[in-house]
Amino acid sequence: MIGLALLCGYSAAYYAWAHTAPPDTHNDYYERMHLIYFGATLACILSAALSMIWLWPKQKTDSGSDAKV
Repeated sequence: MIGLALLCGYSAAYYAWAHTAPPDTHNDYYERMHLIYFGATLACILSAALSMIWLWPKQKTDSGSDAKV
């Protein structure tokens, strides 16, 4: 799931990179790259955390404390 989250985040970063205007200066290039990859990394972390929270209850077994009697 984390690998899928990374793939989604960096695919979004590539899409954002490909569909924005080219930078005017060298500094604009690095500033834009920094923002895009920071956003993609944040999206990866959030999607991985949400997927782990969503999947965690489904991975419990009946031998745990929440077992039905």
